[in-house]
Amino acid sequence: MNAPELLVWLIPGYLTLLIFRHIFPVRSKQGYEWFIQAGGAAIPCYLVARVALWALESIVPSDYVDYLRRSWHSTFAFPESFRLLLGIGIGVPVGAFVLCVLRKPWTFLKEDLSGGFIPQPISDLFLHTCRTLQRKPVFVTMATGKVYVGVLNGYTSEIDEPSRYILIVPEKSGFRDKDTHQVVFTTQYVGLTAGGTKIKAQQILIPESQIASFGPFDQTLDESFLAAGTTKNASYKQLAAEEQVREALKKLTVSGDPAA
Repeated sequence: MNAPELLVWLIPGYLTLLIFRHIFPVRSKQGYEWFIQAGGAAIPCYLVARVALWALESIVPSDYVDYLRRSWHSTFAFPESFRLLLGIGIGVPVGAFVLCVLRKPWTFLKEDLSGGFIPQPISDLFLHTCRTLQRKPVFVTMATGKVYVGVLNGYTSEIDEPSRYILIVPEKSGFRDKDTHQVVFTTQYVGLTAGGTKIKAQQILIPESQIASFGPFDQTLDESFLAAGTTKNASYKQLAAEEQVREALKKLTVSGDPAA
């Protein structure tokens, strides 16, 4: 195979990437990144085409296969065109399927290697923290004062992404009091239905730009804070009742009632 023929095989590679990105949307690549990825995706397409042609020659009489070749090449004179047809018709869906199946194992392998053998880019604190806390309980405070406790299920791993996010499966949430900054948990996302079936929330996407603080969640420390009153669990109904009591006391104080 000469260089022009090799470049033509980028066509099924590109089509394979289009299908893969439709199923698993990722950042669009440009320049050499696109070229390398399309070339890598073209390899399984080429191998599938070779296997399909070998199987065709084994099952169908060779005279008929030669007839198909000549008929196809009479219209498309490019030497690789018949094999390329098989690569696009059979190799592209097979290649896309292989990429989709291997996506999660490859992601886990890359994360394990980056966390162990490959030096971590400690200059990027966001990525370093996410790699350390992947699939672990985290405590997230939003710029609005909203807080989440949940498992870090994913994050933007591209170091050159202009906008980055984290994915968490929340277990509970609440807010920080605007005056005391005390954490008040108001919502539980894990529970049981009336039939006894365990339910939990789906993962949520949180932009890095909206995160005020982000770190590991320590269950033992949380329990000690609850016991000491540093944090508390309360329903919105309880909070509303407490607010009514505070307002009533404030009015009594302002009016100068001796009972206050």
